[in-house]
Amino acid sequence: MVDDEIRGRLEEALKDARLAVAEAQRRGSWATDALLTAGMAKLVENIAEYLGHMPQEGKDRFPDIPWEKIRGMRNRIVHDYTRLDVPTLRSTVEDDLPPLVRQIERMLEEL
Repeated sequence: MVDDEIRGRLEEALKDARLAVAEAQRRGSWATDALLTAGMAKLVENIAEYLGHMPQEGKDRFPDIPWEKIRGMRNRIVHDYTRLDVPTLRSTVEDDLPPLVRQIERMLEEL
């Protein structure tokens, strides 16, 4: 039963992470567009929400995932949106999400 919950959260996070990465690659200068930036922030928030509610068993099973950093990014987006740090968001989407996508894919293979 716990594996089903873990799988569900990973699949949802993977879906949004893939979308964010693909759109960032396709659009290139997305961070200069307020609407696209807001959309990327929402995708990152969703990813962090799915992974942030991961059962402790899932976190213990996959210790290489930066669980605390993910939660911290979600908190910055949700609680401090009026001062969203766009360069940090861009770095998250373009630098951090591609390896996270690969990690989640491996995690799903192991379940």
